[in-house]
Amino acid sequence: MQKYAFLLWREPSLSLAEIESVFWEYIQLDTFALVQTDKENIEKYKNSLWWTIKIALIHEEWVKKNNLAPLIVKKIAEKAQEGKKLRIGIDTFVPALKSLVFKVKDALKEQWCSIRVVQHDNGRTKTATTIHEKLIEQGMELVLYADRAWFTIAETIWIQDIESYSQRDMDRDRSMTVGMMPPKIAQIMINLATKWEKNLVIWDPFCGLGTTLIEALHAGFSQLRWSDLETKMVETTKKNIESQKIWAQADIETFALNAIQLDTYIAPENTVIVTEWMLGKNFTTQTISQQLAFQERKVLTELYTGFLSSAYKNKNIKNMCFCLPFWNIGNEILYMPEIGALSRDWSVENLCIKGKRYLFHMRPGQCVGREIVLLRR
Repeated sequence: MQKYAFLLWREPSLSLAEIESVFWEYIQLDTFALVQTDKENIEKYKNSLWWTIKIALIHEEWVKKNNLAPLIVKKIAEKAQEGKKLRIGIDTFVPALKSLVFKVKDALKEQWCSIRVVQHDNGRTKTATTIHEKLIEQGMELVLYADRAWFTIAETIWIQDIESYSQRDMDRDRSMTVGMMPPKIAQIMINLATKWEKNLVIWDPFCGLGTTLIEALHAGFSQLRWSDLETKMVETTKKNIESQKIWAQADIETFALNAIQLDTYIAPENTVIVTEWMLGKNFTTQTISQQLAFQERKVLTELYTGFLSSAYKNKNIKNMCFCLPFWNIGNEILYMPEIGALSRDWSVENLCIKGKRYLFHMRPGQCVGREIVLLRR
């Protein structure tokens, strides 16, 4: 067993829920989750932890500030090879340590170690820099963070492949009227709904542009179903799926269907629903008001009640993960009714952290956010 530090993404509650679904236990320390596990588990799950930015293997804990430089120099010197220049990065999460890299560099020169430091002025190392400089494969990146007066030294062993997002967005059809769920939201919903069981069937009954299905495909799920009230959306999703090079390996079925009539489709056994249904109007700070938000809530409440009822009648649907909208009206947040008020059939899996109703996501400046809900039969 070894100890690892997981650097959390924005909205740490989402990162922590995903980590907990795999490793069960963690300790949160500011922007990190500390996990004790085997290397095999890290290798198995690292490329599916969509809300973790990087993973670092912890080398030293409870280090005093004065001892940091000698320990870092020793660690780098162990990896340096004679006649080869080693690229190193030191990602410091303590502003007071941003000049530490220069002390380390001078000390290494005295030991005749040839290094090139890759670091930004604020002492941080950007994700893109770590990738482009190949620090993990051909160099070394150390991570430093503090717990009160003590410091930890860790080595980055994995970083999220941010370039893969732009790659699979190429050649996709888009729409100016249909909103696209952020890929990372689709990914975490897939993980929460499936617990990484790849033999499950994923059904998106409100497929839109196909974001959920594309992310499921890249996550290794081969049994995909999708539907939508509009035939055009079904066809657009199919086109976007077929733009992915790995689509031919998938078992797919597509059809037009109203999302409040899910019980009319004979779903395969072990089907899970992962979808973003109606979030309502895309309000701005200029157009939103308490009255309009309450009107939208009333309409959507009726729709979601029918959606949940029809899904429960479809006996082969094992569980479902979807988004509920909420509205930011100035200093007030208006939520949808609790799931118990929308449906008495489904059991809600507790994903909330520190008093939140469910997991939530809202980008800066937005008026309509998402609550991620996981239901089980």
